[in-house]
Parts: sequence; C-alpha cells; structure tokens
Amino acid sequence: MKWDVDNLTVTSPIEGKIEEVLPDVGQEVTEGQLLVEIVSTEQKRVVAGVEPRWARIIKPGMKVTLSTAYNNQVEQTQGEILGVSSNIDTISGTYRVEARIIDNPYNWLPGEIVNMEIPIELLSDVVVVPRTAVLSDSNELFIFVYQDGKAIKVPVNVEWINDREGTISADLIPSDSSIIVEGHAGLAGGQIVKLMQ
Repeated sequence: MKWDVDNLTVTSPIEGKIEEVLPDVGQEVTEGQLLVEIVSTEQKRVVAGVEPRWARIIKPGMKVTLSTAYNNQVEQTQGEILGVSSNIDTISGTYRVEARIIDNPYNWLPGEIVNMEIPIELLSDVVVVPRTAVLSDSNELFIFVYQDGKAIKVPVNVEWINDREGTISADLIPSDSSIIVEGHAGLAGGQIVKLMQ
C-alpha cells in the first residue's frame, strides 16, 4: 500500500501542544515509531506526597490552593482533589495525592514545582504559638504567660501541633497577658519576670 504523504493527516489521541517533532523532514519512519512529543493541555494535574495521618482524611472533591513563585511574584490558583493512592511510597513514606487545576491563568508547565495547601481542619478560637512555648512536666502541658510583672503557669490542651508551632484554646489564656515564648528555662509560676521587647 502506498501513502499519499503530501495529503496525509496524522491525528493525535490527545489535545495538546507539540513540544518536539522527532523525525527529520523526508525521513522514513516505521510503524509504531514515535513521531512527536505532545504535552496535554486538556487538564493539568498536580501531584503531592502526604503523611499517612493526612491521607486518611483527604477526599476527592476537596478544594486546595496551589501556588508557586515566579519572577519574585506568587502565582496562586485553586485545585480540586482527584484522589489518594492506596499504596505508600516506601522511600518517602508518603501517599500520592493528585489534584486537578481548576483554572490555570499562569500557564504552568509540566514539571514545574508548585505548593499544594490542603485545608484539613478549621480551628476556631485558638492561638498559634511556637512549639517551644508549650512545655510539659510529668502530669500536664502548660505555657507561661506574662501578667502584672509575673510569670503565670497556665495548663493547656494542644489542639494541633507540628515541628514548628501548635494551637491552644484562646479562652485558656488570661486577658491582658502575653505568652512567654523564650527564656522560660527554670521559670516557676508566680516568679517575678522582666518583659523584654
């Protein structure tokens, strides 16, 4: 069978942008040989790895915020969770989460690194404190607050914590007081302290 190559149309199985035409003009190709590299423009996706404790509560349809920095500007848009893998990545210890980009006004390209913020839980009436401000003894968690020239020991329940910060209920903190976040080594409740700005 002879092809009329001057009038031959090759249709791509996907809609996209041609990145590279591989054979040279006039070069013969064989059946199954790769002709062009095409990047799909239909639906770009973002993939992230999350810890097992978060993978359990992430559900398809959840909205996420996607962002990246370009030319000293933050580019931010919205996405939607498509799903969470059922297998853990043994190297990173994370589960793969895939989200579709709802709107891509910045024309992000495949391979770009973006941040994915997944709202897991909404906490209200809490105060965010550095993790170092939350102390413990054998019985309880507590913080020190500065009030009327003294350090006051306040027992707390931590609503949420990570390696840098945590949240405590705002109603546990006395009014007109400041949380002591540094210099509390050896501090005792009721001890007179000097506030350093």
